Amino acid sequence: MKEIIYTLPPLGDQDQERGYLAAAWILVMTAVLTTIIRILVRARLTRNLGWDDFWIVVCMVSNLVGLGFVTKEVTDGGSTYVLPYGGPAATLRDNWVA
Repeated sequence: MKEIIYTLPPLGDQDQERGYLAAAWILVMTAVLTTIIRILVRARLTRNLGWDDFWIVVCMVSNLVGLGFVTKEVTDGGSTYVLPYGGPAATLRDNWVA
């Protein structure tokens, strides 16, 4: 079997931890803030919380759990450069499967 040799990226093996965490936390906290505002408005102005509000809160809790998993993965080294093994198509396929 032929051995495949990969080269490092142009800037070296860099960790993208801060960028990933900043993007994830900003997006999730923006979603949490808008959800809180929606629930408060619905509870105080209309005094009518429906089943959709319940499911929005459930989804937001699962979003926060997912953010915890992302934070753990990134801080454990999941954001370092990974050498490609099958090109962009394989990477997209594996990300979709995950």
